[in-house]
Amino acid sequence: KRICWCGVSWGKDSVCVAHLVCLSKFAVPLYWIRTDRENPDCLLVRDEFLRSHDCDYHEIEQGDKDWPHWGCGIREVGIDRAIHGVRAAESWQRELSAAVHGEATERMCRPILRWKGCDVFAYLEQRGLPVHPAYAMSGGGRWHRDRIRVGTIGGERGRGIGRAEWETEFYGDVLARLRHRR
Repeated sequence: KRICWCGVSWGKDSVCVAHLVCLSKFAVPLYWIRTDRENPDCLLVRDEFLRSHDCDYHEIEQGDKDWPHWGCGIREVGIDRAIHGVRAAESWQRELSAAVHGEATERMCRPILRWKGCDVFAYLEQRGLPVHPAYAMSGGGRWHRDRIRVGTIGGERGRGIGRAEWETEFYGDVLARLRHRR
């Protein structure tokens, strides 16, 4: 019986957690909740990871929404506990949650919660795991790779720290297609 699931976005943190899940040999399925705003380069990371890792992998189409709600669709398969690649270093809200809840609660496990960005990139490098190409798109150092978000393109979520400008520079073609589709 499946007791939990692992959410992936194919960004740096979720690749680390997906790898840890695969190493565990427990029956934990990986789920990618896809939107119409997904970063097209996530497909490259997904395909490379799945070529070299035998895992129980699933995708759920969420459609045209700004941000996937991680529980959407999961209830349909009867799993209410989750493993996520959330790190406290990414925001003050996550720091607060880490202080209050720690790495695990009854319904959620965050195994890399205390890792720093350099720990994540070191883990990916040491294990030969795929790295999303967006992390090399730093604009000559204008954007710190720890702050680059790769799950979705466009929309209101995550507009801070120059994300809109970063997306326009590196994924302008995707943004244009999204605007044209509307």
